[in-house]
Amino acid sequence: MLLNVFPTNPVEPFLAGNTMQIVFLGVVIGVALLVMGEEGSRSIRGFAEECNTLIQKVIGRICGLVPVFIFVTFVLIIWQGALKSMGSMWKLLLFATVSCALLTMLVVTRTALMMKMPVGLLVKKLFPSFLLCFSSSSSAAGLGTSIENGEKLLGIDKRLLKVAMPIGNVVYMGAIPVECVGICFYLAGLYGISVNLTWIVVAVFLAVVLTVAVPPMPGAGLMLVAALFTQLELPSEGMVIAIAFDIVYDFIASGFDNTFLLAELVTQADKGGMLDVEVLRSEKG
Repeated sequence: MLLNVFPTNPVEPFLAGNTMQIVFLGVVIGVALLVMGEEGSRSIRGFAEECNTLIQKVIGRICGLVPVFIFVTFVLIIWQGALKSMGSMWKLLLFATVSCALLTMLVVTRTALMMKMPVGLLVKKLFPSFLLCFSSSSSAAGLGTSIENGEKLLGIDKRLLKVAMPIGNVVYMGAIPVECVGICFYLAGLYGISVNLTWIVVAVFLAVVLTVAVPPMPGAGLMLVAALFTQLELPSEGMVIAIAFDIVYDFIASGFDNTFLLAELVTQADKGGMLDVEVLRSEKG
């Protein structure tokens, strides 16, 4: 599996959907652009930005079809008799939820200790943003409220929030790798696929690295899961189960990701002198 990282030509990875080779090509192109310098790579970067804008518009149109897609998915689940296979999926949901909760509480507790404030008070200030992202299943939907709460309740400078929150919603999605790795392990056990150390390393590596490329919107985890299916040789029929799980887990992941990010921004704002500690420690709000 590791030896398959190097493609024979630059087109084959995209035609075959080989995620590892695509990541390898991305690294090579990135290094080449750095060597070329800002002047030499300006035209290439401009082309890449235009392509990115086009792709984002296409994704936006596709997202409008999500309700129809969800309805069809559940019809397929019932039609294919996959409900029995999903009977034990509550264990996967419990594992993913507990894992995300523990990771988030570790960060929140560390932040509270560094800021010399009660953990419960920090949790109380983070909860409104968590609740909005949880209910909407989207970090992007709660962006405006998160920025407002970050300034008024946490004392973070609004200039930092306006830059860090949009970027953080994309690159700081700790709950998505947990979901993807959990689904892969669940399906491997369900379909009797052999799991070894190389399989685990590849699953974790791709889940973490590719999270950066996933947009902060409902169903984002499925894009990553689909990429892992090909690389880990998981059966395509398992995608129906993954879709059903993602619909539920998306709500949980969005809330935890937002809380995780805001708690981390408190410490970064403090280091950069962009934090009003009095507002943060205040019982009001």
